[in-house]
Amino acid sequence: MKLRVFVILGVLVFFVALIIFLLQSFTFYNITTAKLFKSSEFEEYPFMEEGTSSKNYIMKRMSFSNNRLPTIVYNTEKNFFLVYNYHDKVLKINAEGEEIFSTPLLPGMEFPEYSSFLFTQNEVYDFTQDIVEPEYFKEVINKNQELSLDKWQQVYTKLYKDSSEVLYGESLPHPQSGFLIYCKINGSWIKLYSPKNKKHYIRGGHVHKDRDILPAKFTPLVLLKDIKNNKYSNDWSIDDFDEGRKNLSYYNQKYREKDNISVMSYWKTGQLETAPFGFDAIEYYNLTIDGETLKFKESAIKGILGNWIRYIDQYALPIDYEKKSNVLFLRYSYLSNMNFDRSKGVYIIKKKKN
Repeated sequence: MKLRVFVILGVLVFFVALIIFLLQSFTFYNITTAKLFKSSEFEEYPFMEEGTSSKNYIMKRMSFSNNRLPTIVYNTEKNFFLVYNYHDKVLKINAEGEEIFSTPLLPGMEFPEYSSFLFTQNEVYDFTQDIVEPEYFKEVINKNQELSLDKWQQVYTKLYKDSSEVLYGESLPHPQSGFLIYCKINGSWIKLYSPKNKKHYIRGGHVHKDRDILPAKFTPLVLLKDIKNNKYSNDWSIDDFDEGRKNLSYYNQKYREKDNISVMSYWKTGQLETAPFGFDAIEYYNLTIDGETLKFKESAIKGILGNWIRYIDQYALPIDYEKKSNVLFLRYSYLSNMNFDRSKGVYIIKKKKN
């Protein structure tokens, strides 16, 4: 008799557990989440866009995302970060996480990849300067294609030899005037238009097709990386690079994985229209830094059987430079709603000012 009762109880427990599992996995009902039992605690978690803080640290958004994710790069010589987004702006941020300069990044400007220089039609912004101010070009050469090919090659070769910095613009903005070459000689900038029949492909000046074009001359900035998600701070995975670019200095760095973000709970908010067993959800996070906890919540997608799609990446400096700054960068983009999500952008976590 007792055995029969135990069997019946066991079957009932099994079916109850199965029902709970099915409801939790395949419906938008929330049955077993911690938020159900500690609702008041998790209600205090802010969305990322609202900012959050602990006793000594603060998290705030530094850059908004449009249809492209912001890029984060680091100057190893001058110990500062650049955060930029095309058709938005460029931010210069010091090692303590303070914004020290900002300028729009608009169509028609040229910002050679992984450089510290922004070029407008008439001016240059050199972000390595302690006080960033626009500098006018000292000279503009071959704008009207007045040089013969032979003469142009002579001018270009001499400028290149005499320059401490040489950077290349893109071909497309100037189809009738050639692409632009920017040369810094004795502290002054010269802008040289190439012959219009020259074609090139420049990525930071290190990859090109035209055998007459020499490599760029500047110290490239380095990328940060999220080791856990295998993402660089320009949102490219190493697997997306061609073999020739994997050895470039701004990719070929060693990084340490960050493991200081914990998911404390979640709350399903609705079923995805694009997936039969996927759900929109809000996840609740604790980020630990120097023994303190920053709490926040953000959107995610919960799939069948508990698999998750998350859009928060945490970027770290290369190991060789990680002691030069104690700030952290997070980048968030909820791709199923790329153009409208309230919290998308780059966030910085830094110490509060005294």
